[in-house]
This record gives sequence, structure tokens and C-alpha cells, in this order.
Amino acid sequence: MRVVVVGVGAVGWRVAAQLSLRHEVVVVDVDESVLSELSEFADVDVVVGDGSRPSVLVSAGVGRADYLVAATHDDTTNIVICVVGKSLAPGVRTVARVKSIDYFMMWGRGGRVAGIDLMITATPLVARAVADVIEYPGLRSLTELVRDVVIGEAVEEPSKHGRIWVGEVAGRRVVIGARKDVLAAFRRSRPRRAVLVGASPTNKILAPILAKRGLRTYIIEPDRARAEEVAKEVGDAVVLIGNPSDEVFWRRERLAEGSAVITSLGSDDSTLYASLLAKHLGASRVFAIAHRGSSIPIYEEAGVIAYSPEEMVAEKIIVSLKGSDIVGTAGTIPGIQAIAVRVHPGTALAGKTPSQLPYLVPAIIRGGELLITAPDTRIEPGDTAIILTQKERLGELEI
Repeated sequence: MRVVVVGVGAVGWRVAAQLSLRHEVVVVDVDESVLSELSEFADVDVVVGDGSRPSVLVSAGVGRADYLVAATHDDTTNIVICVVGKSLAPGVRTVARVKSIDYFMMWGRGGRVAGIDLMITATPLVARAVADVIEYPGLRSLTELVRDVVIGEAVEEPSKHGRIWVGEVAGRRVVIGARKDVLAAFRRSRPRRAVLVGASPTNKILAPILAKRGLRTYIIEPDRARAEEVAKEVGDAVVLIGNPSDEVFWRRERLAEGSAVITSLGSDDSTLYASLLAKHLGASRVFAIAHRGSSIPIYEEAGVIAYSPEEMVAEKIIVSLKGSDIVGTAGTIPGIQAIAVRVHPGTALAGKTPSQLPYLVPAIIRGGELLITAPDTRIEPGDTAIILTQKERLGELEI
């Protein structure tokens, strides 16, 4: 498989490096020094230039590519790259990374819009991940893998194991099961209020969800104009104008104690400081949206639950390039990727048992029912297998 990746930020770097383990990868970026650094780290070819220009995509060999991945920091640029790439090579599969939920919703309503075969954003994934666990202190994350089947990370032992799988994977306590069964295994405790720090796309989605559940919901936004704009969009949530790094502001508004706080600011430094401040002032739980996945251990050491949208997008792109038999993927557990794949005759999974495979298969879906596997369970054509693997091995995965 030949893949052209345009943009070497956090997403493009991870996609290119992982895919280069088994595939031919060409990377395009305007920054020659970044390309030079990547080419020393991974087995990739590089092209210096603006990937939205036809001549540059031709130089990158888009006409011979199976996939074109647009992963720059700018949504509009990524859309243009896909449009130009599809015009030059109608047979190439195009993937656009976007941050704007508006673009994503437009694409979802219209199918393949403007030559984009797949559009990926982490914004709703992160919002849903927080919303699903905010009232369950025993769960760090919970993500839908396929219809009604979820995977999560537990920080407490579940009260009952009967219908769910619980196991230690890479030092994490992982749970898999039907949503109602997983939630029934953990205690529920509602925070006094939800405080969303920063009027980010994630927090704008999250605010009305939490408010509709009856949680008193506040958004702190330092920019007055943006705060006034967001106040018109978020319904019952209260928007406060203030500096989230100012301890006096927090104490005056009495926001932290007993609250669930979700920090999502423009930079990781600001997000980290606001998270630590909220924790220091008595927040019951603190969630953070971190741009750099490598910073997640820093948050965790301070007792903050962190998600990296860039890392989640990169992993979703990598998995999506592995074929149409993949029906679900989840990457909210640090270091672990879950994949749900349909099993067909002659594929790597068909006729095998979990003990014969180089990755974990803790459960399968057979006839619409979730079954916890044993080491000798035979995986049959027609099953949907749930696979757990290390994120760093995604590029090598054969399914």
C-alpha cells in the first residue's frame, strides 16, 4: 500500500511513522527541517512543498497512491488537499483531518462531499468520553466500540463481573461489555457542578449535554467577545468571563470545590496549569484536553484525567486505512487501541483461537450477543472480534 501524508504535526507524524512500518509512505510539508527529522526516525520519502498545490502532489506520486491523508493544522487546507488530490487521481482514497464540527456534520449529511472519502475529528469523541464517565468516579474513560458495546478504563474494582470482561492490559484495568452492564458495575456519584474551562469546540459540545442532565454547568472563557458568542450557543450553561489561571477568580466564584472540571485551553501549558489549580482548590475530578499525547503521564501523576484529540485522530486514521471490515475503534485508554473487526473466511482471524493470535481478543460478538472468550474459543466467520493492541504497534497489525 502506498500512502501520501500531507502535514507533519502531531497527527501527520504519528500516522506516517506507524504506517511506514509496513507500507510505502511519502510525506509532504513546507518545513524541510521537520521532514528531515522524520526521515531519520521513520522509513519515509519526503517532498518539500505546499501539499495543496497540484504540482507538489504530483511530485509526491499521488497518482500511484492508494490513500491521501490531509493532516495539516488547518481544516480548509485539508479539504483543499483532498479536492485537488481527487481531481488529480480519481482512484485515490482521501482522508481529511478536521477540528470543526461544522465541517464534520456537513460531510456526514452529504456522504462523500467534495472528493473527501473519510473525514475524521476527535471533538465529539472526546466530549462523549467525558460525558459518559463524569458521574462514575470508578471509570477513567468509557467509549462505544460498536453498537451498545463499550470499552473503558477502571480506576476502581467493579462491583460485579458477571457479564463484563475485566483485565489488566499494559498496566491498565480495562473493562468491556454492554453499556448498561458496565455502568451497573460502578457506583454513581453526581458532582456539585460541571465547570468547563475554555470555550473550545469540545466544551461547546459538552456543555448542553451536561446541562440537559440537570448538572449545573459553567463555562469560563477569558475572551469577552468569544464568551458572549458562546453564551448564545450553549443553552442553559452559564458563561463566566475570567482568567482560569487566577486563583482569586476561582475562589471568588467558588467554582472548584466538589466540581467536575474540564480544561480545554489554547495551549497545553495553560491547560495543565488550570487543571492543577482546580485540583488544588478542591475539584472532585479534573479532565484535561491535551494536544500532546506525550504529556498525558504528567497529568496522570497529578490525578488529572487527560485525553489527546490529536493522538485519537491519528490512531483512527491508521485503523481506517486497514480496510472496510473494521466496524469500530476506540483509543481513549493511554497506550491501548481497541478495534472491532468483522471476520470473513480466509482472513487472519478466521478459525483461530485467542491463544494463537499475537494480540488480545477478550470478546467477540456472535449473533448479536457479546461473548467473553476463553483461550480456546474458536473465532468463526460472521463474528465481530474485539481486539486489544498496543498503540505503538498499530502500524504492524495484521487482521
